[in-house]
Amino acid sequence: GLRALLLLLVIVALALALFARLRDEEWVTLWLVAVGMLVFLAIQFVYVRDHLDGGNFERMNTVFKFGFQSWTLLALAAAAAVPVVLRLLGRLHPLLPSAWTGALLVLVGAGAVYPLVGTSSRVATRFSPHPGPTLDGLDFLATAAYDNDDHHILLHDDRAGIDWLNRHVAGLQVVYSNDREFYRAYGVRIAANTGLPTIYGNGHEGEQRPHTLIDPRVTDSTTLATTGDIPTTIALLRKYGVNYVYVGPLERAFWTPSAVIKWETMASKSVDRVFEQGSVRIYRVRPNLVVPPVASLPPAVAENGELAMREAANTADPTNGSAAFGLATLYLQLKRPEDAARVLQAAAGSNPKDVPLHQLLGDTEAGLGHADAAQTALQQAVDADPSMGNLNKLATVMIKLSRWAVAEQALQRARTVAPSAPDPLFTFGELYRLRNAAGDRERAVAAYQAFLQAAPADAQFRTEAAQHLQELK
Repeated sequence: GLRALLLLLVIVALALALFARLRDEEWVTLWLVAVGMLVFLAIQFVYVRDHLDGGNFERMNTVFKFGFQSWTLLALAAAAAVPVVLRLLGRLHPLLPSAWTGALLVLVGAGAVYPLVGTSSRVATRFSPHPGPTLDGLDFLATAAYDNDDHHILLHDDRAGIDWLNRHVAGLQVVYSNDREFYRAYGVRIAANTGLPTIYGNGHEGEQRPHTLIDPRVTDSTTLATTGDIPTTIALLRKYGVNYVYVGPLERAFWTPSAVIKWETMASKSVDRVFEQGSVRIYRVRPNLVVPPVASLPPAVAENGELAMREAANTADPTNGSAAFGLATLYLQLKRPEDAARVLQAAAGSNPKDVPLHQLLGDTEAGLGHADAAQTALQQAVDADPSMGNLNKLATVMIKLSRWAVAEQALQRARTVAPSAPDPLFTFGELYRLRNAAGDRERAVAAYQAFLQAAPADAQFRTEAAQHLQELK
């Protein structure tokens, strides 16, 4: 069927291009069609063997990578063919060009629905608040926040760190940072946003390169992220020629405390701190690494040193949102949520528009069981930016605190703000499943089903939604 049709189209296009007496523009148009169809025909028979080989999706990468090129060629051919078609139709009947143009406009209008509706839908599911129209692809970092593996990650300090690297680091100098996968965890974000190489690019590198090359790097990168042993750290820095180490919010969330602290231990000995803002520190590795006389500093001593610096900055200006956020993050790492809540509360009033700060305060208060304080903080974030993401965040935390009415109201607003966004549908399912009032079982089933229909195939909560749906049925 499809293969025969493609073959027929290729034969006709080639025959016309090779043997018909054509104008130059007609000849070029036919060759664009012929080559585009040839590529489509080829990927019906041949695929590049990659990590998906042997499964249901083995042709996927070949089809979409080569298919994009075919669609580009055919789009160019279609544009070039318009005056040719109009001229030929005009020879047949004077009304045909107008009729054909009307039909073409209908098709183009139907196709234009996707960029108009699809773009707004896509924007609605991005980080919030949206920075607005801009040519700067990093503007979203100033307010972006997301949850991953029970960690609430705020990226506003990363913007300054990435800008510093882009301004001050030339050439291909190796920067070691968190190597969690890029797609959902936003790992290796430093390499992605600076172009600077790192030890291991999680995700596609593991899919497209031999494991004999990748596995040692995975092991060594994990060691750097977990060990507090300085000789081991220096040996690995030497092994991979690391020039800079980046410690930011993602690293503090997923590296072990000793792995974070060791860089301050090594400062002015094996590395030099060259940048600091909020939760971000960048260290330059010295060319001739020197092993400190003490292999590792007791964690309590190192933590106290870090803590003293951040407490001093917070004491100097308790209303500084960035300083309060950094100190609160450290308090949470040290299992001191009450202190984290205290410093965040002190800064909250002076920073009413700081969405990440209020959300961190809300999460902290929720963890302490302070439902009223958590609701107030998260509501402040919504007041600052009533986006779908912030409303869904409020609902998610309120569900954990069994504040069903507040959660339901927030989700209704989220659906109004972004009717096509799938995330609130999943959260509605969670609300009804956990509340379990009269009729909630049916509502939960309907919400999960709607989420599975609306969410893309790789959506974060598809597996959980399917599992809950199966349990409810």
